[in-house]
Amino acid sequence: MPKLITEIDEHTWRVLERRARQNRRTVEAEVAEILRHAVREEREAIIQRLQQLHARLGGRCFSSSVELIREDRI
Repeated sequence: MPKLITEIDEHTWRVLERRARQNRRTVEAEVAEILRHAVREEREAIIQRLQQLHARLGGRCFSSSVELIREDRI
């Protein structure tokens, strides 16, 4: 698994340490969990948006692009 190397401020580090202790994890494991959660939320938001668009467009018939091109040439 790739390692993420970054510099963070002291306050952020202390907050991460506290969260890690509360969740009985290392700081590295806590950061990994935070990132997994963020990615999962982003994916779920995208899926929800796609479902909303699908619902809005549901039942509509769209013309074939071939037919539109033919009509345009006339």
